[in-house]
Amino acid sequence: MIYVGTAGWSYPEGKGKWDGIFYPAGRRGPDQLAYYAEHFRAVEINSSFYRPLAPHVAASWARKTPADFRFTAKLYQKFTHPKMYQEATGEAVDVRAEDVARFKEGLAPLVDAGKLGALLAQFPPSFKADEETLTQLEDLIRAGAFPSAVMDFLSAAVQARCCFSGLSGAPGNPGCPGYLSSVPGR
Repeated sequence: MIYVGTAGWSYPEGKGKWDGIFYPAGRRGPDQLAYYAEHFRAVEINSSFYRPLAPHVAASWARKTPADFRFTAKLYQKFTHPKMYQEATGEAVDVRAEDVARFKEGLAPLVDAGKLGALLAQFPPSFKADEETLTQLEDLIRAGAFPSAVMDFLSAAVQARCCFSGLSGAPGNPGCPGYLSSVPGR
């Protein structure tokens, strides 16, 4: 099955706004997801990058979408963009089992409804595939942070290094997982 969707469903303001273009004029808030789901069968959750989801929010999204709808959740920036996380929060980055548990708890209603398609682990262009970062990725995989994920390395060199480093053999990730590059030629 191929699912087609967009990165997010709510763009109410600015140059890329959808109100009056995709959505009928005046359609706001919670009604937007239900309307979106009438036209697409998948969507990327961008808000999960900034903070783990509240379970009641994810449960609401599951209720508003058809049974065959799928959500792709972007991994929390604490896992993939530690420098950005530290700059945004002022907190030192120390990924703990509680962080993984909280992230998974927020997604649980989508998992329970059979609507979580994939997790998107998107790494910045500055990501280096060195011993330390590969060990951190392996630790996240072993902790269950993303047992089934699409990994987006914005560098072809990093993709190759990760794919052939043994990372692909980590428990829960047999073979080379889906590595993508959204920046051609890097």
